[in-house]
Amino acid sequence: MEQDRWQLDPSRFPRRLDLELPVAVLEQLEHLSTSTGYSLAELAASILSRAAAPSLTPEPPEPGREEPTPPSPKGAADTP
Repeated sequence: MEQDRWQLDPSRFPRRLDLELPVAVLEQLEHLSTSTGYSLAELAASILSRAAAPSLTPEPPEPGREEPTPPSPKGAADTP
């Protein structure tokens, strides 16, 4: 029984997802990555998880790091 606790379960491993993005979207993500310190993979995972499960509450960010916010589309008003 003790040994089972240390066995890996492949069904719980992260899975790879390849995305094809328009150049403009990739440029916006790269700019956001540079300004926030998050990697492209972290930003993509955050955006996709929010879109896929909007009712779930995300975990709070690590101390000293802000949660990434996707940039507003070009031409969108900055004020409501």
